[in-house]
Amino acid sequence: MARENEEYAHPSLVDGSEIILHSHPGGGGSVAIIHLDKDTATENVGGSNGSKHQVSWDNEIRKDTGYTHSNSTNNSRIYVDNDGRYRIVATVSVEQGGNARTTYMLYVRVNGSTEIKRCVSRNYCRGSSYGDASCTMTTQLDLNANDYIEIQTEIDDTDSSYTSYTMADQCECIVEKVE
Repeated sequence: MARENEEYAHPSLVDGSEIILHSHPGGGGSVAIIHLDKDTATENVGGSNGSKHQVSWDNEIRKDTGYTHSNSTNNSRIYVDNDGRYRIVATVSVEQGGNARTTYMLYVRVNGSTEIKRCVSRNYCRGSSYGDASCTMTTQLDLNANDYIEIQTEIDDTDSSYTSYTMADQCECIVEKVE
């Protein structure tokens, strides 16, 4: 068991070199992040095949310098204030309103038009009698200052046009500047 103020030696490799751990790829320092979720707002992300919706975020858990976001105006948009590479992780949980199958997709959209589908995540629900669905996606993107991203849902396939609501306590988005 660790004791307070006890010194620890850096782990050594076979060749005698030391392992140095850093919290940021650039070495040391803190990582700038924005962490958003849905506090109370639920929204319909359902519809017929091909229906697309940008997820709104009405609560900022953490917003470091380097990001711009509003909880009320265009709250699906997350702006980056600096050029760089960003890691994006999002989870969106959906309560399906219909009684047959629906497949949901989740991915990133940049500046209102460019869909980044290499990171697409899908989940399938057999209907409201069978439980809910969650999609989690992660990717890294090179963004320029004043670019904005949105987390977008899309109905990949469904038996009918349903109303499907996001679950306020089970949705989040974290954006982290990595370079």
